[in-house]
Amino acid sequence: MSLATKATPLPGSKNISLFVEGKVLYLFCDLSKDFGQSASGKTIIIGSSSGNKQLGSSNAFIGLNLFTKSLEKRNLGKDGVAELRTDVFQEVGQGCAWRIEEDGVTLVIEIDFEKTSERPASSGNSFLLASTGGNKVVGKTGIMCGLNCYRPSNASFAVDRIGECGSAGTQLTVGGTVDLENGFSVRYFAEDKATVLFEGTLSDESLAMSPCVLGGTTLALHLGPPKEKRARVEKQSQSTDAASATNGKSQEGVLNSGDEDGKIRNMVVLCDKLDNDVLRLSVTFDPTKSFGRSSSGKSVTVSTSSGFQPIVLNGSMVCRIQFNAYRPAPPLNEETVRDAVFRVLRTKPASNLGDLSFKRVLQEIREELGLREGQEALIKEEAKAAVKTFLEEASQQDKK
Repeated sequence: MSLATKATPLPGSKNISLFVEGKVLYLFCDLSKDFGQSASGKTIIIGSSSGNKQLGSSNAFIGLNLFTKSLEKRNLGKDGVAELRTDVFQEVGQGCAWRIEEDGVTLVIEIDFEKTSERPASSGNSFLLASTGGNKVVGKTGIMCGLNCYRPSNASFAVDRIGECGSAGTQLTVGGTVDLENGFSVRYFAEDKATVLFEGTLSDESLAMSPCVLGGTTLALHLGPPKEKRARVEKQSQSTDAASATNGKSQEGVLNSGDEDGKIRNMVVLCDKLDNDVLRLSVTFDPTKSFGRSSSGKSVTVSTSSGFQPIVLNGSMVCRIQFNAYRPAPPLNEETVRDAVFRVLRTKPASNLGDLSFKRVLQEIREELGLREGQEALIKEEAKAAVKTFLEEASQQDKK
């Protein structure tokens, strides 16, 4: 029996499923499917993890993308798949092996974590556990595949916890509560208020909250141990001056969303220390808010700490917190951009259409799609074509 029959979808992904057997992770992708153009418009998506996804509570993350330059370039004929259509896995990159199933369309990637050896990533912030070593051609199919699996440098890899990664995580609706392991819990008080809680002690390793989803919004919380160097800097810069509120550090044990230009978005963190070095920490945010697409364009930011932020009590750092709440972004395909262009231009007086600045219109389209400033390049060409179509249709209407 094919392992693919036992696989479950990777939450939030496109055409990626997985199965865990002991310390071995299997990833599956149907090479015959496609999901339209990528955000850049330069490739066609065959499968994607849609960003780096947590592997259960193992402290590891995985990112996987499969794409082709065009559907005409994809070759799933006998000559395209023959090289990998075997009973044995063939090594690719570091710690990865792959093959194509007997059906001729299912790619299987195997990562045996018992045999992998980690190495420092070039960023210095993580360790690679497995990687294809860049984008590699899948046989002669014309499809490229790129995979990276890593752990943050401040967290140990709990390989026995990867088995949890087939779960989409706890699903909560308004009014719901859930107690997760390792001292984490979530309270969904109202449509516009949710709180993530932690009560426990921190060791020298980071703690990751198990996956949790609130009405389509995924929560990811990591708590890191304090770092002495950062603690000294934080102690020197700590201030109770009201002016520092815009930096999110107006008082000890508190982290707040700053002004519109601040990096911390839509969150208030409160922290105090109980007896025996037990920390009690809460993260409260509004699940109804959004702050545009992520830098990849694949998700919409609901709340974020923008990386690890220090929490200070009595002049000393007690922990560092990284929090993200996000939901999938609508696809940036030709149809989506066209609809946004038409919505924007329909608000303009017909007599002014010929005098509109494309630069200004593009900015309005960006805002309509929830993109951030600087992400116009993701939609520029599609927007140009859609504006031209709208103006041509408007001109035809005028002639009638």
